[in-house]
Amino acid sequence: TDPGRLPPTPPGSADIQIEKVLEELRKLRPFDASLHSASRLCPTTWRRRGWRERYCREASAVVEDLDHFCSFVGVPIGRWNHRQFLLLLGADIIAQVSELYLIFLVEQHKFHLLQLRLVGRWVFTATGFTAAMHLGTVWLPFVSIVEQLTNVARNLTAYESNRPECYDHLWVWKSITEHGTEKVFRNPFDQGVLQNCLSFWANRPRDTLVCVVNTNVCHSQQCEVPPKASAPHKS
Repeated sequence: TDPGRLPPTPPGSADIQIEKVLEELRKLRPFDASLHSASRLCPTTWRRRGWRERYCREASAVVEDLDHFCSFVGVPIGRWNHRQFLLLLGADIIAQVSELYLIFLVEQHKFHLLQLRLVGRWVFTATGFTAAMHLGTVWLPFVSIVEQLTNVARNLTAYESNRPECYDHLWVWKSITEHGTEKVFRNPFDQGVLQNCLSFWANRPRDTLVCVVNTNVCHSQQCEVPPKASAPHKS
């Protein structure tokens, strides 16, 4: 299914999008500039991307809520096929475990499982080789679905979870020192485990900012923001 490919921008829109970015940067404080910088402007499609819109090289398109590109199925996983992807992982686990159980029921009368010598011979049969393949691969979808469900509960994509340092909106300025700035990780999309899961399975937008990044207003918890520098008082 379509992962959520966004239509390409019309020709000649690059200058318009660049002007919009420059206009926003002129209006913002230097402290806020990183969150609205040109990094959200896709240099390939010249589309002004949303918080979770990301260009996928394999699909040659900007995908809405891009989670990751799955090389196993050969498609990017985005907003419109993410739930189907998790169902596929679950079905794969059930199918492999069921086949292993059926093999055990059929073959258990041939030898005692504690006789390792007979087990070694049995592995080289067609049934034994099939069972060995399932035992060697069933953990892959299991680990993947656990990671996916954890990210769903946290309302993070795989890209945000694995490489958070690449996303400015996931960090809050804690303090400014002479050695540089100190930042802390804070997910501005986190609405709580229950609401995060409901938004995912109901296909609601998951990129709504619950915590207004880099302001003093935060609906979930108080954001620590360095105060604006005041002008020196002249007597």
